[in-house]
Amino acid sequence: MASLLLAGISDLREREVEPLIWPILAKPGVALLAYCIASGYVSIDLVTMILAFIPALVVGALFYLGWMGGADLAALLFLAVVLPRAPGDVLPFPLLVVIYTAIPSFVHRLIIGLRNCPSSLSRCMLSSRLKVKARDLLYNEEFKWWIVTDKRAGSLDVAAEPHEAVVSIVGEGLEEKVEATPGLPYVFHLAVAAWIAALLGDKPFIYMLNALLAT
Repeated sequence: MASLLLAGISDLREREVEPLIWPILAKPGVALLAYCIASGYVSIDLVTMILAFIPALVVGALFYLGWMGGADLAALLFLAVVLPRAPGDVLPFPLLVVIYTAIPSFVHRLIIGLRNCPSSLSRCMLSSRLKVKARDLLYNEEFKWWIVTDKRAGSLDVAAEPHEAVVSIVGEGLEEKVEATPGLPYVFHLAVAAWIAALLGDKPFIYMLNALLAT
């Protein structure tokens, strides 16, 4: 848990996680898991292991398509290996973490919406593309990790050349607004969600499932 939080903080600050951190952190995690299984503190069966890897498989497909980062995939593989199921839970821990990421993701988008378009907050929350002043994209540290999605950028590689993309759109009109999307730190969201999952477990979902079956 602490290891994932360290990786999440790195993602929040730099939007990247050193790849070597995962195998280094996984070794003590696997050793601890093996001890817990041997001592009977937690039980892991084949079905649980398979289900624990499903989130990583889905994100792996999205990574292949270029929609997710390599650190996102590595974080879910890390969770599936070192903590496939938490003690006392029925559902696999990585699956719970992915579900609980809705909470930090919503809060993050709410903060972005309040800062950039408070008058039309609902629209901002529903859209991943926002209108931002070119000056802010170029010089404001708050927008350092935003990605230019404006179609006027043409064939420019906006990830490799964000400054050139903005200049090609607005020229010297730095007050003009450009369409961009915030680069969200998904590993950080996973880290926060992991702590939520550790605190709440799968009890809310088991309770809702039992309530549905009782009706």
